[in-house]
Amino acid sequence: MVQKTRLVHSIQLRDFLIECGLEPLEEIDNPFREGFKSWRFTDNRNFKELMEVYVSGSKDFNEICE
Repeated sequence: MVQKTRLVHSIQLRDFLIECGLEPLEEIDNPFREGFKSWRFTDNRNFKELMEVYVSGSKDFNEICE
């Protein structure tokens, strides 16, 4: 079975996802900006829920991650 993944290009978003318990599958060169990095995460329900929280602007990490 092929695992769906998503690329994250933002360090802030990467850090948010890591603080909430997700781990990137790999770090790669950013395909859009030379000298920058991107991170591949598994695209699952937990990832999608955390993305909704992140874009909503609610960033109280302790509350979100518990």
